[in-house]
Amino acid sequence: MLGLVVLWLVMTLLERHVTLPPDHYQLSFVCNGQTDEERFLVEQADTIVEDGLRRFTSANGFVTYKIAIGDCELERAFWAINQVEFRLEFSRDGKEWSTIVHISELAQREPEKFSNQSCGLLPEKKKAASEAKVAYYRFRPSGELGDSYPVIKHFGLQVSGPIPPEHFHKFSVWRKFMRLLPARLMVLVGLVPVIILRRCWKTPWRLFGLGAVLWIVSVAAKLGFALLANKPVGKALHAILPTFPADLAFWLYIGLLTGIFECGIFLLLIKYIRRRQWTWKDATSVGVGFGAVEAITLGIGMAIATTMKSNVSGELNQAVVILWHAPVERLVAMAVHAASVVMIIYALTQRKWGWFVASFLYKSGVDAVASFVFLSGADLMKTHPWFVELCLFGPFAYAGLCILLVLRRLWNKKDDIQAPAQISSAD
Repeated sequence: MLGLVVLWLVMTLLERHVTLPPDHYQLSFVCNGQTDEERFLVEQADTIVEDGLRRFTSANGFVTYKIAIGDCELERAFWAINQVEFRLEFSRDGKEWSTIVHISELAQREPEKFSNQSCGLLPEKKKAASEAKVAYYRFRPSGELGDSYPVIKHFGLQVSGPIPPEHFHKFSVWRKFMRLLPARLMVLVGLVPVIILRRCWKTPWRLFGLGAVLWIVSVAAKLGFALLANKPVGKALHAILPTFPADLAFWLYIGLLTGIFECGIFLLLIKYIRRRQWTWKDATSVGVGFGAVEAITLGIGMAIATTMKSNVSGELNQAVVILWHAPVERLVAMAVHAASVVMIIYALTQRKWGWFVASFLYKSGVDAVASFVFLSGADLMKTHPWFVELCLFGPFAYAGLCILLVLRRLWNKKDDIQAPAQISSAD
């Protein structure tokens, strides 16, 4: 429980690190025609909402936002837009406009890709907006666009000074909470099973610690090897094989690295493992510790990566998408780690090497699929996250739970056989 409190405090400190100062407030909304955008939308000539994005349909299109800033001063505007030519204009009254951003040429125009951008205002424009207590921003196409027109994902403003209108601090607090919530849930997925098993099974902390240390050492060794070998191996495979077979071989190679290091690490402790009297609960606890430290590490890593992003606009939808996806992904991994470790400990203690081979292939298969998901270029994790988790990784988790149940029965049967033998030898 103390560990839970400490890690929660760490996450809170990270959240404070990115929270704007008390006199700075940030408003951002998704440009998808929903209520949050409609509150500030004045004109939307020749634009449509498609796939949750605001798309311009002609070179004469434009979209105008009117945002009350009260007695505050404008700091920066920020937005995400696809890679085409466009203008962003500013006005204090919605009548006289001046260009503040003009993208007229792109060295490599890729309309399907988006980029985050931001800009401030000159002092005279800031002063004009403060006097008017309102700011108008207008996006419109620029130049000869052909078939490619701007598509906006999100738009937002940052203001400073006295407390601004309610829409600024309401949006700001909610978005900052949502940004780190998935990371917090990942940490909880790592901690809660440890706490439950500790209470229900009275598992010694050293078993969870053993699993954690084994994960740290094996992953560190795997990363070190990968940094040295992955690039040369990838080049060699693509030099001797066509593209798809080379890619497939490389994904399998990545999977084998996981089997070699994360399963092989247990062979270094084979004497210790065989000296100890293991129960199914003990082996499962080591596996949970192995998976828990990974979930906690990745959760903290996600929090740190989130805090390092200077632009927090448009992240609410992304946070909602991964809100449940991130902890589910960690639960799947936890089942895989637990099943793999229990197979290994059973194999080493009973000298049934078939279970070790099964664990090796099982763990390698999981990471081979993960390599395909992240390295194939299909961007499946972003476009179809639930398909990936439930249909690609899910079967490994379902199989892991079945393996745990089978090994519990085998372990109990072994204990039942050994118990009478010990009694008779005592007689």
